[in-house]
Amino acid sequence: MWTLAPKLGLQQTILKLAIRGRNIAHQSGVIQSGIESMIKTIGVAHFTLAVTDTVRSMAFYVDILGMTPVQVNHERGMVFLDCGGDCIILTKSDAKIDPNDHDVHHAFIVAEEEYETAKAQLRSKGINIFFEEDRQGGAVNGPRAYFHDPDGNVLEIINLTSYKGEIL
Repeated sequence: MWTLAPKLGLQQTILKLAIRGRNIAHQSGVIQSGIESMIKTIGVAHFTLAVTDTVRSMAFYVDILGMTPVQVNHERGMVFLDCGGDCIILTKSDAKIDPNDHDVHHAFIVAEEEYETAKAQLRSKGINIFFEEDRQGGAVNGPRAYFHDPDGNVLEIINLTSYKGEIL
């Protein structure tokens, strides 16, 4: 069964990459792979969603998706939210959001035993789930449901059953 792993330390990361058959060594914060070197990121610190109204959006992400405010500055137009240990930033922006571009979306993991309840909760709050599927055999697998936030950002909840990038 697939489980979320804790953040990996550098030694664990190098070991797991070596197990995958890569010749990798650490030197001064840069990973060497053959002749070329690259920065080795080890996770995502945060990602930002463009919104038009941070007060309205914060209410949606807190009340509907259960995120927790970490730092709020509506005057600056920024709201930092915790989502299961990951940081989501809602930023007031004039960026154009295309609610019909479903390839540009943000997916949030829900526990297997909570997935059906989560969909029912969305519907009970008047949120339209416009597409559902159980995708298997790809990079990110599991049953998923797509919907929009108040600004038209495409969101997804997923019962994540497997992730192709997981190193065993």
